[in-house]
Amino acid sequence: MMYIRRLLDQLLLRGVNWMRSKTIAAATLAIGLTASTALYAGPCVSGSDQDSMRVRMLQTELMVAALSCDRRDGYNAFVTRFENELVGHGTTLRRFFGREFGTRGVQMLNRFITRIANETSQRSSSMGHGYCTRATALFERVAATVPGGLIRVARNQEFSELHGFAPCSTDAVASRPTSAE
Repeated sequence: MMYIRRLLDQLLLRGVNWMRSKTIAAATLAIGLTASTALYAGPCVSGSDQDSMRVRMLQTELMVAALSCDRRDGYNAFVTRFENELVGHGTTLRRFFGREFGTRGVQMLNRFITRIANETSQRSSSMGHGYCTRATALFERVAATVPGGLIRVARNQEFSELHGFAPCSTDAVASRPTSAE
């Protein structure tokens, strides 16, 4: 902000038209904000990391539905049926958070899980009885899914992208270091 103020002062001292100064200042501010957002934005997700977040969103949705809609048996059946997939996606999430946040990876993963649970719970409360009707249909869809097919169900849910991480562009994915580097 100090840079922008100095720029405006210099433009005014040189007798530059005030309207042109405002335009230049607005453009400079926009560029500065865009650059700072890019520099301070959180990590992006792609591929298996994104799929694991989608599965976690589905798992959280079903967990909240189990508690809010008295569907504990349905949730227990889900966890038992898809245990191997849930463990695999959990491992992928732990690796993602460790890679992106280093020593704070576990803490950030716990924050992520808590945040999405809270947001899901708030969404369920705001939907009222309609939430349980939708949750029942979701439990039925999951029960009809064969093991190994959980990701297809997770990808097709309206809430699956509410995890809070932006998808990586193809350029960003190509330039990201792998854990082997």
